[in-house]
Amino acid sequence: MVVVLKPVSNENWYECTQLKVKPEQLHIFPAPVVYWIAESKYVNDFELRAIYSEEVLVGFLVFCANPDKDDNYWIPAIMIDEKQQ
Repeated sequence: MVVVLKPVSNENWYECTQLKVKPEQLHIFPAPVVYWIAESKYVNDFELRAIYSEEVLVGFLVFCANPDKDDNYWIPAIMIDEKQQ
């Protein structure tokens, strides 16, 4: 299996918004993908990636491209679609 991270773009953003976690995982990943896409337009440090297995969209990733004041990098969100778990 080949896993590829692709930038969220005009071509795949809507498909990313259709990703969902299982109902029992909503306490871990409560914000939908569309929230992270919107927030990334206002938080300059957020980078978004669509996670693909071969050519199938399987998940979504948000990470901070720049370190915080303590030189740490963050992954605020990572999820795999309920159908791909």
